[in-house]
Amino acid sequence: MNGKFCGEAWDAVSRYVYTALQGGSIMKGWTNDDRMMIACCNDGTRPVVFKIERIDIPENKDEEEWLAKQNFKNTADNAYIG
Repeated sequence: MNGKFCGEAWDAVSRYVYTALQGGSIMKGWTNDDRMMIACCNDGTRPVVFKIERIDIPENKDEEEWLAKQNFKNTADNAYIG
C-alpha cells in the first residue's frame, strides 16, 4: 500500500471489498441496504469504522434492466434476530 492505506485497516475491510467486487453482500439482512457493509479496524486505541457501499454500474441494457428490478432494501420484518 506504500503507506497510503494502513495494512491493518485493509485487513479489516478487504473481505468486504472483495465480496462487493463480486456483487455480493457479507451483511445481508443486517443493514437497511444489502449493498452497504460496515467494517471496523481492530486497533483498540485508534478505532476506525468503515462504511463500504457497493455501487452497481450496468455494463449493458440487460444488466440495467435486471438492476432496475432488484430490491436491495431490508426492513425490520426480515432482519436477522439471532
